[in-house]
Amino acid sequence: AFTALEKLICRNNTLVSFNISNNTALQSLDCSNNLLIVLELTNNPVLNYIDCGYNQLTNLDFSHNPLLDQLLCGDNLLPNLNVSNNTALRYVWCTRNLLHNLDMSMSTELIVLGCSKNQLTSIDVTNCTKLTALYCMENQLTSLNLSNNIALKELRAYSNQLATIDLSKNTSLDFISLHINSLIRANIKNENNTNIAYFDVVGNPNLNCIQVDNAAWSTANWTQKDATAHYSEDCSGGNLTYIPDQNFEQALIELGYDNVIDHYVLTANINTVISLNVKNKNISDLTGIEAFIALDTLKVNNNLLTHIDITKNTGLRYFSCNNNQLSDLDVTKNIDLEIFTCSQNQLSSLNVGSNTELIHLECSSNKIVTLDLSHNLKFIEVGCVLNQLTSLNPGNNNGLKKLMCQYNQLTSLNVTNNQGIELLTCYNNQLTSLDVTSNTALQNLGCFNNQLTSLNLSSNPALNTFSCAYNNLTSLNVKNGHNTSFILFMANNNPSLTCIQVDNAAWSDSNWPNKDASASYSDDCGNLIQDTDGDGIADNMDDYPNDPTRAFINYFPAAGFGSLGFEDLWPAKGDYDFNDVVVDYRFKTVTDALNNVVEINTTFVLKASGAYFHNGFGFNLPDASALLKTNSDKLNVSGYDIRGSFISLKSNGIENGQSNPTIIVFDDIFNSLPHPGQGLGVNTEKEATFVPYDTITITMNTGTNKFTPTDFSIETWNPFIIVNQNRGIEVHLTNHTPTDLADQSLFGTLEDNSNQSTGRFYKTINNLPWAIDVVSELNWPIEKVSISDAYLHFVDWAASSGANYTDWYSQKSGYRDDTKIYYEH
Repeated sequence: AFTALEKLICRNNTLVSFNISNNTALQSLDCSNNLLIVLELTNNPVLNYIDCGYNQLTNLDFSHNPLLDQLLCGDNLLPNLNVSNNTALRYVWCTRNLLHNLDMSMSTELIVLGCSKNQLTSIDVTNCTKLTALYCMENQLTSLNLSNNIALKELRAYSNQLATIDLSKNTSLDFISLHINSLIRANIKNENNTNIAYFDVVGNPNLNCIQVDNAAWSTANWTQKDATAHYSEDCSGGNLTYIPDQNFEQALIELGYDNVIDHYVLTANINTVISLNVKNKNISDLTGIEAFIALDTLKVNNNLLTHIDITKNTGLRYFSCNNNQLSDLDVTKNIDLEIFTCSQNQLSSLNVGSNTELIHLECSSNKIVTLDLSHNLKFIEVGCVLNQLTSLNPGNNNGLKKLMCQYNQLTSLNVTNNQGIELLTCYNNQLTSLDVTSNTALQNLGCFNNQLTSLNLSSNPALNTFSCAYNNLTSLNVKNGHNTSFILFMANNNPSLTCIQVDNAAWSDSNWPNKDASASYSDDCGNLIQDTDGDGIADNMDDYPNDPTRAFINYFPAAGFGSLGFEDLWPAKGDYDFNDVVVDYRFKTVTDALNNVVEINTTFVLKASGAYFHNGFGFNLPDASALLKTNSDKLNVSGYDIRGSFISLKSNGIENGQSNPTIIVFDDIFNSLPHPGQGLGVNTEKEATFVPYDTITITMNTGTNKFTPTDFSIETWNPFIIVNQNRGIEVHLTNHTPTDLADQSLFGTLEDNSNQSTGRFYKTINNLPWAIDVVSELNWPIEKVSISDAYLHFVDWAASSGANYTDWYSQKSGYRDDTKIYYEH
């Protein structure tokens, strides 16, 4: 009942419990001043306002309320408060509870936070850059980091145990209440003191000096302080360095440079230090490192750093910051750097053009797109593995011996001016060519899993380890006069490679087994080219050497099957497990010697149906050319599985009533995946019987008509499901337009935030989709488990419209919870 209810006010009663699980449209709830012990909010996904203060609640779960904007839960019995999923929060009032710590790091929109009269020992508001008011008085706080909260106007933190406070970055402040603490240092020098109307630090007997903009002005206007405290423009006298991070200061204590946690260290103790190693210390802020002006070596690996400023450490020669969370890094002032490692961070760019003394660079496992090494002529070793490189310039460095750039997106790599290279690993890229004829010192070459078509190694006499497997090679010359020195040789999975030129064919036959059966070794491959079917395409390039009507095969996706997952309750979100229809797909386009399409075979593997609905599946070609759209009746489509009467097809298998060529693959998934008699769906529960996958192959035959692959534009195909045999209800990928037969009235209803005028389709207000397409085979969540609980960065990817965590489905550590994912059994 009342499923459309949006606002509910039931405050000032004696309610012990109530049920709002059916009120899925509820946006505002005021149930304050009752006797509630339990409040269940898991079925209220659009809730944006809640006041549940003055109750007896001991637990609150807001993980299913991503739109929550205002939260009032004061005067309860809450021991903790988890708002990590509530990134839209702007107002939080949780006073008078039993909270010991409060993490607001995900609430980047937060404006007001009231958390007074708890038992808080820590508060994290470092990411709350929009925060204007913080009320945290009457807690047990010993430290408070507000360096990032530059919008803060009002701070009430009295009656805590704060030892130091630094408000030098908070230039918007106009109200400061810090009385009754344990302050020994206070820095209020923010160049805005005259706009602070209220200032109170009474009750801090150990506070002697308060650093301000103008001591005379503060003395005249800020009288709320103890008699023992005075104002000064410089409380350190130049002798102290500020260390806001307690873990950093503890590390300095362990090294003997400090003796007490007070956020300061004697500058004289650190300004002559030559080598500093603070690895594995859980440091999140390295402020103070600028005073280590004599540093030659700095190691800060395995910490929690998001930013490092080493521009003042100009003498550094060795710097390592691996395994942090850095998104930017400036080393342009560190011109003496010789060894530099910054792997396993979040860097999207890296400028080492000023670091001309570098001999070793390791920047693997980041997000770097381009890397220019043309100014670094002293490099001996470079590792830039597992980035997003589309451009890599090794420059003219003859001394470079090792270059490791595998697992990137490189389409080209020029190493002709790096004659000294001994090891080159560039596998798992998209290279179409590679010239190593100038690299005569080359000993180890790994270039497998690229798109190379030819490779000449005849000028590489030192080569002893080589793999070029999984390419598109048609020509391979390994005749370098030293084949017998090879430790490893692999040339398999190059299906178009028929001849490999070597020193001695008989010796290679006996010692190099790693090649395709279709390839043979020869002392001279120049005389082996032939064209059996006479279509003008040499046999070693022809996928159909005995058929003159066919020549080439092109696959999409190129590397293997892609996977689709659908939610069928659109425009409602449903259980959001993306297993209602799970289909893998791969297109095989066959063309002739003139690149005209002969036929397109599309294989669909039906894997799971986690729904009660009898769903159908199809696709159209929205970017098909005008020629194909006008002549789509000349295609002949076969292989579909349509048994009902709600689909209307033309005689050639194309759906009627469509402006774009539209093909329905099946009209009822139950025909292919029958229910096993256990569980809710098919292949969505680990305990239920596994139902074998079904395969449907759709063939589009062009006959004698002349269409090119561009006419079809398969790469921009538009897959969709038809919900429960209702032809008007379609679910597509985000921003994919519905077909002409879709019911347009459903857009913008319930949780759908489509806007047809801007081309926005099938997205929630937070950019969450109802269908996903992964260009690899994907395992789906088990029944009733949200995909965000199985794939932990799915929401990050979706909410950013695909900009962040593009590999959200990968098997990296911290990316998935395998206990919540279905695997074939």
